[in-house]
Amino acid sequence: MDKIQFGRYGIVFYFSFGVPRKHSGIAYGPIVFILPEYMNDRGLLEHELVHTRQFWNPLKWFKGKLWWEVEAFKEQAKWCSEDRSHAFASLISTSYGLDISVEKTEKLLKS
Repeated sequence: MDKIQFGRYGIVFYFSFGVPRKHSGIAYGPIVFILPEYMNDRGLLEHELVHTRQFWNPLKWFKGKLWWEVEAFKEQAKWCSEDRSHAFASLISTSYGLDISVEKTEKLLKS
């Protein structure tokens, strides 16, 4: 797989540069950075591509970080072979500065 991919909604770079510590990937508007060791993680790629689509839709800009992440993690879950909703809920509730419990987040992911 190439280290740079061009897609409909943005550009994906498989580099360590640009990815914050404790993250595997990040989207900055239409630009996605994913750590090289996650090049084959289709779920992570699809998660970040959700964020690029959110960027291009101004109606979604005001929904807020919780909504953005729930939408992205729901997409990522589609690519997992097992139920990861509890792990994703834990990430959302502890890693994004949101005031929401793991239990409430998990309910949102399963809705």
